[in-house]
Amino acid sequence: MSILYFNNCWFTNVGEAFIDIGGMALLKKIFIDEEIVNISSMNTWYIDAIQKKENSFFSVMEYLNMGEYFLGDYVIYSGMFASEDFIGRDSYNMLISFVDRGVKPIFLGLGQSNYSLKETKKFIELIDRVKPALIVSRDDTTYNNFKDYAPSIRGIDCAFWVKDVYNPRCKLNKKYDVVTYNRSPEPEKYSTQRKNDVIRAYHFQYNFRIKNVKQNLLISDTPYDYLTLYANADCVYTDLVHATIASLQYERHVKFERVDNRGLAIDAVENLQIDEDGLLFVNAQSLEIQKKRIVTEIKNFISNIGNT
Repeated sequence: MSILYFNNCWFTNVGEAFIDIGGMALLKKIFIDEEIVNISSMNTWYIDAIQKKENSFFSVMEYLNMGEYFLGDYVIYSGMFASEDFIGRDSYNMLISFVDRGVKPIFLGLGQSNYSLKETKKFIELIDRVKPALIVSRDDTTYNNFKDYAPSIRGIDCAFWVKDVYNPRCKLNKKYDVVTYNRSPEPEKYSTQRKNDVIRAYHFQYNFRIKNVKQNLLISDTPYDYLTLYANADCVYTDLVHATIASLQYERHVKFERVDNRGLAIDAVENLQIDEDGLLFVNAQSLEIQKKRIVTEIKNFISNIGNT
């Protein structure tokens, strides 16, 4: 069996790398001993971006479409693909070409962007076109919006499986907090004197500019720097969903400032608790029970497909 995995955009949003690292770890639990083959359409995205920046347009012959060269039994799309921004883009066109060649799509850890009625209807049309073998949601609203249109399992974000393959918790020379506000202004209170050092992470490397420079800033081309940072923090304060997910799975306490409906991915975690300081945390054993149940449900479903 051959499993194709559609890779996300690591250098434009490192949170997408968390999804992919966790997603591939999850797939290894489902398709045991099967190879996972990574592909993406990011080359097209970067060529389009540089054309717009330099106001210079190349022939369509300059583009490489990786999807033309590979086949598989399944192609996996993990993340926020139930969005209007996905439909009609190169990643969508790649999906259509796979489906037309008989490759069965699975949406793993599927989420929406704005959760509007228009967006939901657009993705229902996509479901009718590609007929996914399975949808595993990353939040309950996504599950409820599409469960009547395709085989569905109520799940959580794939990034919650990162710890299964990378667990960098270690001894520290000194304690620190992580403050990651990339979608909204950082509250002034984090600039005042604190008992721990404050480290600030920036997740959108491609768009980084001088105005984004702050004291004790982390920006890196490897997602593992960020994961190490979150895994060993005393506390994390952030407006990013995947900074929150990374921190929760490493048993960190997190102040999550919700800026849009993508925060529904956090609500899907069972037995989520709040400490006396208003920070979120989840018991590691409770999270593992939820993850194992989701894996079992997916494996049973895939097994039943193979027996029909």
